[in-house]
Amino acid sequence: MMITLKNVTKEYNKGNIGLEDVSLDIAKGEFVFIVGKSGSGKTTLMKLLQKELDVTSGQIIVNGQDYKKLTQRNLPKFRRQMGMVFQDFRLLKDRTIFENVAFAQQVVEVPHRYIKRQVENMLEMVGLKDRMNAFPNELSGGEQQRVAIARALVNHPVLLLADEPTGNLDPVTAKEIMELLSEINKSGTTVLVVTHNKELVNEMGKRVILIEDGHIEQDEIRGPMIFRRFLYGIKEGTRNIFRNKMFSLASLGTIIACVFLLGTFLSVALNVRSTMQQMEQSVGISVFFEPGISAERKDQIGEEIKKKEDIATMRYVSAEEAWESYKKDVFQGNEELLEGFEGNNPLKESDSYEITLKEVKSYQQVVSHLETIDGVRKVRYSEGAAEGMTKINTMGTYLAGGIILILMAVSIFLVSNTVSIGVAVREEEISIMKLIGAANGFIKAPFQAEGMIIGILGSLIPTAIIFAGYEGIINWMNDKFHVVTVFMKFVPIQQIMLYLLPLALLVGIVIGLLGSSITIRKYLKV
Repeated sequence: MMITLKNVTKEYNKGNIGLEDVSLDIAKGEFVFIVGKSGSGKTTLMKLLQKELDVTSGQIIVNGQDYKKLTQRNLPKFRRQMGMVFQDFRLLKDRTIFENVAFAQQVVEVPHRYIKRQVENMLEMVGLKDRMNAFPNELSGGEQQRVAIARALVNHPVLLLADEPTGNLDPVTAKEIMELLSEINKSGTTVLVVTHNKELVNEMGKRVILIEDGHIEQDEIRGPMIFRRFLYGIKEGTRNIFRNKMFSLASLGTIIACVFLLGTFLSVALNVRSTMQQMEQSVGISVFFEPGISAERKDQIGEEIKKKEDIATMRYVSAEEAWESYKKDVFQGNEELLEGFEGNNPLKESDSYEITLKEVKSYQQVVSHLETIDGVRKVRYSEGAAEGMTKINTMGTYLAGGIILILMAVSIFLVSNTVSIGVAVREEEISIMKLIGAANGFIKAPFQAEGMIIGILGSLIPTAIIFAGYEGIINWMNDKFHVVTVFMKFVPIQQIMLYLLPLALLVGIVIGLLGSSITIRKYLKV
């Protein structure tokens, strides 16, 4: 954290409390507004951070420095890490603009040969290089505040404190100053602004801390900052992709291939599953009754069977229906052999319940339960078919998982290599960002966004291809492999998309994030 306050209290005298039991964290690279009424504690907070005042109790840590351990001897050196901007500008009226900014470097004993270049660069940044020989009274209020900001930044502080920097400015100029501070913040400098301008605060969309009567009453934390970091990451990540077109295309192509194979495999798996479910319906269980059992007891057995959650369908087959079905299956074409059975049903004790299951893997449990029911004589089922289908389902699951893991590993490797090129191209920029205090999240954002963009595009393109070509493939298979397709029940593309689209996006994003994260950890050490 750039700033940490732990249970900070500042009491001026008995009964006069500036701050009371305030705890606060501000991360490196944040832009934070401190707002509140006059006398609320804003000024006290700023003076404590500048170490103009000492806490009555509690702890303040700024940029890793515990204020309780900071000696008076080391205080000037420590304050060089901070830049201060005031409401009344505090410019030296008898010195030129150049001399006012240079003054900040002279007091910290920067060698003269460096001062001219650094001051001119800073004045150019705030848009006043052409006025550097002018005096403060020759400038407008907005221009004077720009000079004050240049002076605050010329020593490259990691923290910029601004106390009512727009208090004496008109709305248009105030907005310009805030936009300038925002640009400074984007370079990695932590910015803390005390203001009472609610309209400007609302317009900027930054983190806002409200202080009332020495307490933090509201902290709109993280959301605006995360949103800004997100937008920055998307912008820079997109630029990285175009900077490294060939590597980006290679990564994109690999993810497209990965997700396409995943989608193809998923489509096949869903169709096979549908066919298997259809075949499972043929793996039935027949429940036969004890001889002489009453019709009422048969109904009771039926009600008990229905209570099992594993049961998909159940149908009562009378002895007469069983005999008619048997005659069709066995004696069709040889009806003369039935003459001896006239008026006699050899299957008169074969009425039964025919059952199918929701999942064939549960057949053993269901059969065991059925055999314990009072009045049940026999339970008949195709054990070999049931076990075979269970094994096929298990093997299919393992095979699918293995293929997907291999494809994802290859894609992650390629994305990682692509992102590493982007890191190498921006190595100097990243080094500068680190030195001036940019937060790790800020540095990581463009590379994470780059990986995510490649991952999302790599998932959407093959998904669209599968969606467009699925029906054509089904029609082609019906024409060329009619015998096979008779046994297959094809799943509609809409149903496949319910599984494929979220899975493809998830896989693409995971590949992109993992690939970029591996590179970031390896090369950036952040």
